[in-house]
Amino acid sequence: MKFGILEIKYSFEPLPSSPVSDNASLYRALITDTEEITLQIDSHPVTIPPFSILYISAEAVISFVSGHDCHFYFLYFSEVFYRRTSFDEDLLKSELTFNAARGFNIVTIEPELQPYFISQVRFLNEIYTTKNLVVFNDLIHSVIKQLLLVGTLMGTKDESMNDYVDLDHEIVRSFRLLVEEHLSTEKSVAFYAEKLGVSSRRLSHACKTVLETTPKQFISRCIIKEAKRRLLYTSESVREIAWKLGYEEENNFSAFFMKETKLSPSTYRKAYHKGA
Repeated sequence: MKFGILEIKYSFEPLPSSPVSDNASLYRALITDTEEITLQIDSHPVTIPPFSILYISAEAVISFVSGHDCHFYFLYFSEVFYRRTSFDEDLLKSELTFNAARGFNIVTIEPELQPYFISQVRFLNEIYTTKNLVVFNDLIHSVIKQLLLVGTLMGTKDESMNDYVDLDHEIVRSFRLLVEEHLSTEKSVAFYAEKLGVSSRRLSHACKTVLETTPKQFISRCIIKEAKRRLLYTSESVREIAWKLGYEEENNFSAFFMKETKLSPSTYRKAYHKGA
């Protein structure tokens, strides 16, 4: 397993093809701060705007255009270090992150999210300097996932931006996967918007366009669907189901279920079994 992040503050010397060895087995990303920088990627000059992420394919050779000051972060990690689920693998293999045909992809972070993402990258750098990676392993994984999600949601397969409707579908696809993963612990629209690297308003627009519903309504629908499944196909008590869906108080869960279905959980279970 391998992970590292380097903070680079000047450019008077050429940057080697990678600050780490064994490039082919590593995923590399460069994150700019307040200044744009210029690199040579496979001998072609590429300018990365401020507050942007450059995803570099394994085969690409990078070198620095020396002669001017700059500040950026260089992140690298192995697949073994990062991949835990099939969703993680999808992010790594996406054409919008590391598998672009041209050898790289550039994504500029939305202005309202720039302070958050830069603070997360700086935090990664602080963690790495402590060398206490085992303790922070889950946190590191979470931040890297957010950086990859930004690529899949805002990235381009060519020099022009993706069609806005296609981007809506990408946002909703990732939103649904995240809801499935965090449903029992997180029900806030703001949480999912932050994970996706978009504003709550942008997430709401995508959901209304693709699903014809709001993010909050979609989350509620997923909770009810899972609650019904457990009521009908398990012997778990209403209290147990409430707890597994993230409700500390059974009464709060029952009130939510009643509001959405017009029946209490117990009544719903009894009515189904009676009809069966």
